[in-house]
Order: sequence, then structure tokens, then C-alpha cells
Amino acid sequence: MNNSSEAQGLLNNVESASPTAPDSSRRPADAVDRGAEVSATRGKEWPGGGDGHDGAFGGVFALRDGDAVVYRLAVSVGMLLLAACVGIAGTVLFVVGSSDPPTLRGPDNNRCFSVEECPIELYNLPVAMPLTKGTPLSVKWTVTQGAKSNAKEFPKGKVCPAAPPSSIYDDLGSCGMLKEGHPYYRFNELGYRWVAHSEWTYTATFDWPASSDAIASVLHKKKNGYGSYSMDGMLLLEFEGLDTLATIYLNGAVLGTSDNMFNKYTFTVTGKLKERNNITIAFANPIVYGNDRQNDYPFKVPVTQFPNFLTASENPKAKWLPSPGGRNFVRKAQSDFGWDWGPALIGAGVWKPVHILALHAGRIDYVSPRQTFASDGSVTLQLVVGGQLRAACRTGPLAVEGILTPPGVKADKKHSMVTSEQVIGYDTSGAVCRGLEKLTGGYEQLFPTQTTLTFHLPKPTLWWPIGYSDTPGQLYRLEVRLRAGTASSMGYILDKQHKRVGIRKVRLIMDPLFDVSHGQSLDKWPACKPAIDWYRTMEPGMSFCDAYKKVRQEGSVWDNEKQQYCHDQGCCQSGDCNKCPPQLEQCTPSFKAETFYFEINGLPVWAKGANLIPFSSFHSSVTEKDMRRVLDAALEGNQNMLRVWGGGIYPVDFLYNWADENGVMLWQEFMFACGMYPTTKEFLGSVAEEVRQQAKRLTHHASVVVWGGNNENESAMTWFPEIAANYATYVTDYVDLYLGVILEELRKITGPSTVFVDSSPSNGPLTDEPKRYRKSWGDAWDPNRGDVHFYNYVMDCLDVTLYPRAKFISEFGFQSLPSLLTYFEGATDPSHGSRDFHIASHFAYYRQRHVGGNSEMIRLSGAHFIVPTSQQTLPRRLSDAATDTNGTSAPAPPVPRSPHTVNMTAWLADADPSHILREYRKYFNDSSVGLSVANATETEEEKELVTDFEPEAISRAINNAEVDDFDKFVYLTQLEQGRCYDAAVRHWRRIKADWDARTMGVLYWQLNDVWQGPSWSSLEYGGRWKLLHHMAQRFFAPLMVTVSFNTDADLLEVFAVSDIPLPVYRGTLTVQAIRYSDGTYIYKEVKSDIALGALTSMLLLRTKVSQVLQSTWWDPAHLFTTSCSVTECFLRFIITFPDQPAYVGGKKASEGPRGGTQLTAAGDAFFTPFLRASLASATVHVSAISNAEPMRWDPGYEAAQGGKLQTRAKIQLQANKGGGVALFVWLETAVKGHFSDNDFHLIPGEGREVYFICDDTIENLSARLGQTLHVRHLHEPSPKPVKLQSPPPHIS
Repeated sequence: MNNSSEAQGLLNNVESASPTAPDSSRRPADAVDRGAEVSATRGKEWPGGGDGHDGAFGGVFALRDGDAVVYRLAVSVGMLLLAACVGIAGTVLFVVGSSDPPTLRGPDNNRCFSVEECPIELYNLPVAMPLTKGTPLSVKWTVTQGAKSNAKEFPKGKVCPAAPPSSIYDDLGSCGMLKEGHPYYRFNELGYRWVAHSEWTYTATFDWPASSDAIASVLHKKKNGYGSYSMDGMLLLEFEGLDTLATIYLNGAVLGTSDNMFNKYTFTVTGKLKERNNITIAFANPIVYGNDRQNDYPFKVPVTQFPNFLTASENPKAKWLPSPGGRNFVRKAQSDFGWDWGPALIGAGVWKPVHILALHAGRIDYVSPRQTFASDGSVTLQLVVGGQLRAACRTGPLAVEGILTPPGVKADKKHSMVTSEQVIGYDTSGAVCRGLEKLTGGYEQLFPTQTTLTFHLPKPTLWWPIGYSDTPGQLYRLEVRLRAGTASSMGYILDKQHKRVGIRKVRLIMDPLFDVSHGQSLDKWPACKPAIDWYRTMEPGMSFCDAYKKVRQEGSVWDNEKQQYCHDQGCCQSGDCNKCPPQLEQCTPSFKAETFYFEINGLPVWAKGANLIPFSSFHSSVTEKDMRRVLDAALEGNQNMLRVWGGGIYPVDFLYNWADENGVMLWQEFMFACGMYPTTKEFLGSVAEEVRQQAKRLTHHASVVVWGGNNENESAMTWFPEIAANYATYVTDYVDLYLGVILEELRKITGPSTVFVDSSPSNGPLTDEPKRYRKSWGDAWDPNRGDVHFYNYVMDCLDVTLYPRAKFISEFGFQSLPSLLTYFEGATDPSHGSRDFHIASHFAYYRQRHVGGNSEMIRLSGAHFIVPTSQQTLPRRLSDAATDTNGTSAPAPPVPRSPHTVNMTAWLADADPSHILREYRKYFNDSSVGLSVANATETEEEKELVTDFEPEAISRAINNAEVDDFDKFVYLTQLEQGRCYDAAVRHWRRIKADWDARTMGVLYWQLNDVWQGPSWSSLEYGGRWKLLHHMAQRFFAPLMVTVSFNTDADLLEVFAVSDIPLPVYRGTLTVQAIRYSDGTYIYKEVKSDIALGALTSMLLLRTKVSQVLQSTWWDPAHLFTTSCSVTECFLRFIITFPDQPAYVGGKKASEGPRGGTQLTAAGDAFFTPFLRASLASATVHVSAISNAEPMRWDPGYEAAQGGKLQTRAKIQLQANKGGGVALFVWLETAVKGHFSDNDFHLIPGEGREVYFICDDTIENLSARLGQTLHVRHLHEPSPKPVKLQSPPPHIS
């Protein structure tokens, strides 16, 4: 490079500084930074990065209102040797204060006002050469069985091509070695046990170009600037993720080992690469490793073992064994070993990218924001920048520069940037850093360093969660650069990172609710003891404290005069009436009840959301599209928080960027779940590095508002007899791991103010001072403190008095089955429906991993609905007792695999949608065809296995009527699940205003599925919405109406709940009693001029049930005098606030504009189970399906602009007159997507418009829907194909 000529060319773009005022004719009016201020503090010392690296001195450089803009231009003026690391340095011109700036002109000769507008920079950035997918080199990956393995299913000496990032299952499938199809298909998990029990070796061979110029020509990176992009410098071989236990070789020599799936491994390979290279990664078996480590440990480290079908033997007739007991010794996704919602598919492989990195002087390692909020609203933002330098003290001056751009500022207005700079790597005394010159290898070592950039923001734009601002998710754009030189001598940009940071203040509020440290005396509560005595009389044998809890759960008042509970407004007129105290001294340990909620920017936030599990068992195969389908569904479900559950993996950056942008809070757990963990030096060291890497990666994300140490590991200390016998030992290990390592390493990176809870559920920290986290031990499930997990499968889930009045519910739920459509998409197919689709079939039993789950669904649904007779009972051995989800129940035996084969290409690619549609229509549109019974007869092998494993499961062919019954049962399980969640969440949201409850968050279990099977999810595998998810849209809506009733007490109460941070006025509440049989309005009441405060729950109406069921009322045309019973009518409640600001945030809050929209919420009250209700036949027909204009947030919006493809369709439907009310109308289609509304009620003659939003763009979408759309409702639970009728004259 001719540096002098280059410098001259650059200098031609700089006009001489003029003594006159700068030309402002072309200068933007707001060229001076808005709100940027200099607090020039020089001489602040910062600590060195360790390994003998000294600290340095630096300062803060930013702008002040009224000062002239800082103009910068990097100009090459010569060569400056930076200790053989950096080839070129440069100069920079700064004009500060009232001095006249030089005129800068870019390549197009236009005047510009910052160096960003004049795109001339000098680069010598780290360059990464990928060795996995997308590499420009010729790289050949293969996989073969390890030397210690000899599975007969994989021929000895067989070599398969591999395509990392991948799982061993992906690569074996592509090679044709998984001969029965996808691992998710029917019983293949059982048939592929040999994969998990084998060892695998991956090999990559590649040529390395002889010269850096040759490598550069391969990369051919075109940048907007000048500089070197060669592979000269220190070469690092980096593995982003290896699953899990591996020894790595380069050209036959051992480079190192890996023992943690979540860690990145980096090895120096400078001088080790040849013209032809070989990387070998030999993976050890994690099952054997975990068991060996447990056997070597001085005592048992217990862990939950969930039902799955891995055995230690390859004998297919071997009896069932639980999941491997040593999973807690392996730093790998714990759910890979099997969970109560997914399979045991223990993978291996190169699951993340591999590359060779050329590093010049150093690189930026991480950026950690620290924010200090002043009382005047200003914020001091400190960016702790961690770096890795090559012998930094010997290279000469290096600088770290930060450029902060406010939200909403366009790229061509970078004059609004704020800048800050620190000089590092420069020893002002001239002395050589301690001992560096004596280190062998010199520049081939990396030394950590850390510095701080400071910005003062007088009026910052804050990051808000969705629903608490009309512009949630506001992010500053940040660019951090590592430069050669100082402020007066700038040279090459050696590394840079782009981040987006949100300015927000997060606090976990745990304030005492009332002083109950010793409980309260009965003497002060005269009505309490009679109520307790009444319960003990009604239930002999009940303890005093259990009866006290019953009184508290009842939540109603006791009338001393009448000696009974009373609910109506007229009771307790004498005043001799009261409830029991929140805590009673006889039944209370010594602690105080506390709140538990998150405060963002000083505002209490009601957390609404779900728990996120892995998207698939094959983590490397998950695409951004797969994730977006699930995440956007959460957003449309009005969720503002997701808990990244601690038994899976740390998601990729896409998820965190999505959450930042959309204002969705994240509860990020470390990957430890449901058990104890070892504390060997080796294990803790691996965990410490895991925490450091994840903290560095995620610390700048505003969405991460709380970090969790583990899932249920504190509560697990009560599950195992080994712990009860030696409790102190396990407590010591618990504290060492979660507080001594995880919390300690986390806060080194993220800062002392990071919100952390050591476990979920837990009582939260006792104290959390900056350097001292004291754990609050006790009952981790205590509803008075911390967060709780709640599961009870024998209760009536609609009885809200049975739910704990907890402060924060971070898990709860009930199971349902996935739709037949989802089963068809990989789990089975129509040809096997005659064997699979029965609740007592081998298939149904096999997919259920929660012990007793199928019988629980039968019992739960049967309590409120008429379950088809063929699905009402299970054989004795399949009808397991109900259990909790702690995995402590005795497991049941497995079922055999199927010999059915599937063409490999069918599962490696997306299933052919036309095939799915054709088979689906064949069954549902033509009952005479039915399902094929060609494969209904079991093979001799299957018969033998059935006898060995489960003789009582159905092994015969299942007739079409039973398959239809199973489909109805699927619908009922989803309906019952949704109603359970609806009742619970509405109750918990309502009691946020109760002084002794203050519930402030619900995260239901669970959002998504890992495969096609029964679970607690609201989204099926692949993203299809269950009924629950549509219900969640309503019970998580910013405005909600809910009802509490007691027919025995003849009491009805209607509440409005608002999570809107503004009051709303002029509201109207409409109460309607509607008869099931014909839709007649029995009762109607309108209450006007309702005002609802911000973030509140308020009682709107208290009346008698009998009053609304027996009524005389007028409308403009009629006088009604009617009555009905609780079995004949239901209630509908509608609250409306017209023309109020829709302060709900988010792009999908409504179909209309965000401001000025009408706020409406509705709710229902059903007084009796539907199996006893007087329902009548109802018919719903679809009158029209038409393509609709796409909305800007639709997945296929851009592609649909041309008009040939569609992403949205409008469906018009109506309930026929002359019939009954169509309850829980459900639309479904095989086309991938979701409906804007679903699971609703239609009064006879009532119509509705519903939109279908496709996951992709489809040609002639309306016609596709016309072929596949089906409608069902409670009285007709079998799906009926659409037969378009003439549109009605009016759709209301």
C-alpha cells in the first residue's frame, strides 16, 4: 500500500479551517447533540485485567449543550510500528468548543458533520474464517462411531458425511442410518437408543492457503473503508459449541478437551496449520461419563429421573429404566436426558459453528452497561468494556472508543451521537509491564483488560416493557471500537462491536406486607376460632392449623351472630363479624410476609407470560423462523415476560434481540434443574467459565431483568431421602455452587445491582446488599414469600379458592393433548391412526411422559364435560395415580417401537403440505373412506414386545368411531386446560389489590413444545395454537373483566382489572344472562360512567345470582319477565371504555392505530359443569372466505406486496338461527398459521369476522382455507368441513 498517496487522497477531503463562523446553511439545525454533556474526568484509575497486566489512566470525552460538534477524521500519515502487532496508525483532528470546525466532505463531495457521515476509516479487524456451513474453503466433515462402540445398527468402519452445526441424529439421518425415519416418528426414540449409548468421532479436513493474501482473496471482504483484512496475526481455532465431552486433535496432536456444551472453546493454532489439515473431535458417551462421576463421588448426588425409554442395555426386551442418574454431572441440556414433556434423545456433535480467527492487536470481549439514575431524571451510563490484548503493555497506545446514538435517530443524523474514550495499553512511566517480556510466546498470549466509558444523559429515552409505554423496547445504538493510537493519534480500528442497550432501572421489590413475625393472637379476631371449630366439626380429624388454612382459603367472613359464613351484603350488620388474621401465632413460623414483584423505572409491573423450554431436541436445527413463530405468538398473547427455563439451553442471540426490541422481559435461568449438583473443583471451574461467557454475552440486553440460579433445586432438597439424612452437606454444596460460584462470577461481569434469585421457587434473598447475598431458607413453596410453583391435578381447577394467594406464580398448569394435525406432522400418519388414536393405545401411552397424565386428563375433563365413552377409562396399569411434576413417582414401563419405515427425505425436509392436506381431508371430509387399516395387525415382534412391556394397552385395530372419539377428546382436553388457566389467572390478577395477597405475576407452564405429545403448553410443536393460547390473549389483556360467584351464598361480584399505566374514564359495564337453548337474553343490566384507576383491580358490581337469573327488564321494544336456572343460563360481561388511549404498546395490540382506540374486555360465568347444562343443538356455517390486505407485522408482509401471494385471509361465519348457543367455537386448518380470534361463543343469528394469518405467503390462500378449514364447537366437538353458504344479509 502506498501510504503517502493514500494519506494525500484523504487529506484532499479536508478543507482548511476558516477563521470565520462555520457554514450553517447545510448544517442540520440539531447538529449539536441533544442532551449530551461532558463531565471531563481525567486520571481515573482502573484495575488491570489480571495475568500481570497493569492498570492505566483514561478519561471521559463527550459533548456539552451549546458546544460545537466534535468532528473527527482518521487520516493515514505514515507507518508506526506497534510492537509488530499493528501495522498502521493515523491521526485524528478534533475541534472542540467555539473553534471553527474543518469542512469535511465525503466521497460524493457532500458536506458531512461527523466521521460517520464521511465513511473513511482504517480497519485491521479480526477476521474469522468459518469451517462449518457457509465456509468459502473446501472443508469435508465426516462422522463415524467411536472406537469403544460397536452398535450393530452402524456397520463397523462406516463413515458418514456430516454438516455441522448439527446433531448426531441429523447427520445419521442424512446418511440413511436412521432407517425408520425421524426420531420423533411413533416409537423411534426407543429404536434409536443405540445412538445415545454410542461414542462418536467427527473429523474435518481442509486446505489452508499458503499466504495471507490468498486467504484474503478467499474471504474477499469488501468494507466501507481502507485497511488490511489478511489472516496475519495470532490464529485462534474457536469452537462455539461442542456437545459435550470431547477430545480435540489438530493434525494428530491433542489441542485440548471440552466438558461443557454451553462453553466456547478457543485454542491458539498460530504456526500449527499446514497446507492440508485435519481436525478430529472424539466425543465420549455422556451416560457412561455421568454414571462414572457419580460412582466416584463420595456421596450420592440425587437428581430426578423422568420416564423415558433409554436403557443401559441394547436388548430391546430389557425392562424399563429411568433416565440416566448421572445427568447432573454432565454440563449438557438436562432435558436431553428426557423430561416429563419430552423424549430422551441424548445427542452429540458440533452443535455450533467453528472458525479460525486471525487476531491482530486484540479484540473486544464484552460490553457491560451499568446505569446510575439521579433524582433529576438524568442517567450516568457506564460501559465496562472487557478486552483481550496481545501483550498490551508492549504494543504502545491503544484506545477504546464508544459511540452512543439515541433511539429514533436516523443513520444520516449521527451528529446526535455521544462519544466517550479511554486510553489503554500504554505505560506512561515507560516501564515494561510486570514480567511480560519473560513470558514464552510473547504475542501469542491473550491478556484480559477492562476499562470504563462514561456517558451522561440528562434526559434519556427509557426502555419500557410492552404495555407500559406506547413505545416499548426503545434502544440506544452503541458502537464500541478498539483503536490503535490515542485521541491525538488515531490509527487502525482493530475491533468493533455493535450493541443496542436500553436505559432502564430494575428492582425486585420484597417489602413486608404486615408484621407477622410471631403471628397474631386469636383474642384480637373473635370470629376466627368459631370458623376454625366449624371446619373441624365438619371434617373430624382435621388439625387446628389445617382448619385455619381452610378459613383463610375460603376468604369469606364468619357471622358470629348467625354462627355461619355469609356472603351477601346484608350479613354482619351487627358488626360482630371478621375474618381470621393473615398469620396466626399457633400456625406461623417466625418470618414476615413479603411482596415479590418487579419494578421497572419506578413503576410496578404485573408480569404476564409463560415458561420457555427448548424449541426442539435437535438444538442446532432450530431456525430464526422457528423461534419467531413461537415468540411472536407470545407477543400476540399479551405476554410481557418469558422465563427461560433452567433445564434446557441458553438460547441464541436472536431471542434476546427480539425481546429487547419488543419490550418483553426475560427471567434468565442458569441451566440447572430438578436435582443436586456436584461441587468438585473441575465441575465448579467449568461452571464458572459457563457463567462468565453467558454473562458477557447477555449483560447488555435490557430485556434480561432477572437472573435465576436454577429451576426447583432448592425445593428438590425435600424430595430425596439422602438429603434428609445429611442435610447440612447438601446445603453447603448448594451455597458453594449457586452463591459462591454462579452469583459471584455473574456480578463480576454484570455489576452489583443485577437482580438475582438463587432458585425458583424460593423465598427470595433474605438480604441482597452489594457484596452480600444472604439466602432466605424455608419452605420454597410458601405462598407468603418469593415465587411459587403450583401443581394440583386432583383439585377442581375452576374452584379459585383452592389456588394459593401467592405473591408471584412462576409455574403452574394442567396438561392437554396436541391436535391430530400436529400428530400427523411427524409423530404418526393417517395410515397408523387406526392403531394410534385412542387414549389407551400404545402410542398415547408412549407419548405421555408425565406419570398418570392420561388418567388426569380424563378425570379433569370428565369433571366438566361429557368425555366420549371409549375414552373414559384406561386399563389398570395405564391408569397411574395422579402425581406432582417433581418426578418422584414410580415410573411405568415403556412400549415397543414400530417397524414402519419412512423415506428419509420426508423428514429431513418439511413435510409435503399437499400430502398432509390430502390425508386430512380424506379422513374429515369423507367418513366413508375412514383411515386405512392396512397396518392394523401387529407383527410377531410387536406382539412379543407388547406382552413384555405393557400387556394391558390396546393392541387391536381401533375403529373409525373410536378415532373420532379420540379427536373429540383432544378438543375437550384443550378446552379444559384453557378454562383451568383462565380461571386461575383471572383470579390471581384480581387479587393484586388484596392487601394480604398482592399477587403480581403469573408465568404459566409452558409456552412451547419440544415434540408432538401431551404437555402443559399453549403452543403445539411447530407453533400451532391450542385453545389455551387464544384464551391467554384475553386473560392477559391489558384490560380484563372477571367474575367471582358462589351459588350457595347467592353472591355475584364483577371486577375490572387494568394493567394500563393511565386511568380510563366513561366506561360502561354490560351484564347479560343468556339461555343456552335459544340465546334469549334473560337479564340485562348496564352500568355507566365507570372510572378505572391505573394499574388497579376494582369491584364494579356486587349482586345476587338469583337476581340476574330471575328478572324483569325493558329494552326499547319489549318488556321481559323471565327466569332460568343455573343449568339453563350463563352470564356475559362486557366492559368498554370509548376513545381512550390504547396504552398497551406493541405492534399487534389491535388491528387499528395504537392511539385513540376503544378498550373492550369480556368475560363469562358458567354456573354449572357443561355435562349438566341444558345445551341445545347449534350450527355454525362459514359464509365467505376472501383474501385480505396484509398488515405490516404479518410474517409474509413484504412478499405479499406483489399481489400474487397472500398472507392473510378474512373468514365470515355465523350461528344459524333457531338453534342453541354455539359455545367455544373452534376453527382449525392444516395451513400453517393462526386465527386472529378463536374459541368464542356465538348466539343464534350472531356473526363474526375472523382473520387467518399465515406463517408464510401462499398463492390463493382463501382457496386453500376453503379446502381445509373445519369448524367445531362444544355441542358438536367433531370438526366439520366448511361448505360455503350464501352470505347472510348482515353479520353483526
